[in-house]
Amino acid sequence: MNETLPEPIAEILEHLPRLKRFAFSLTGVQADAEDLAQSTVERALRTDSSPSGDELAFWLFRVCRNLWIDQTRRKKTESE
Repeated sequence: MNETLPEPIAEILEHLPRLKRFAFSLTGVQADAEDLAQSTVERALRTDSSPSGDELAFWLFRVCRNLWIDQTRRKKTESE
């Protein structure tokens, strides 16, 4: 069965390779980068007001960066 994906999912998937590379540049660990990219996509799919087109890429990178900052802060607080 060859079904087409809904437009928001297809748009997000177009940016996934770059998003994964960006996540790796933040984390430096492939497994952590995969988790971060997955969290970013989950957040994008849950949000009703995500932008489309070129703005979507910038928005995804910003969400990814903010999630990474939150995770880094959480790890720092847990270790203290």
